[in-house]
Amino acid sequence: MKARLFVSYRRNENQWAVGHVRERLCAEFGTDEVFFDTHSMLSGEDWKGRIESEIRRCAAVVMVYGTAWAGVQADGRRRIAEASDIVRFELAEAHRQGKPIMPVVIDEQAPPLKQD
Repeated sequence: MKARLFVSYRRNENQWAVGHVRERLCAEFGTDEVFFDTHSMLSGEDWKGRIESEIRRCAAVVMVYGTAWAGVQADGRRRIAEASDIVRFELAEAHRQGKPIMPVVIDEQAPPLKQD
């Protein structure tokens, strides 16, 4: 049995690249072993509870990191710095549960800073 993976990404990230990452992971590990919210969750589902549960079930979190990852807004604020940010929640939950986080860098973006 191969490891189950949780894919964390920002929806306004480069969708072609994010889709390609998903396709490659599914080809390698199997579609049922890759949690990807838009393909794995139902509309109206308790997203927070489901994310906690899926991270608990996974062997590792794959964090897709590109130019939109920090979620910089027009006023300069960074969504990743806000407590309500979903990507922040996913990564904080992975840390809380002691799951390894594997960054996949796209769009020639420099890796995130330690404080990120």
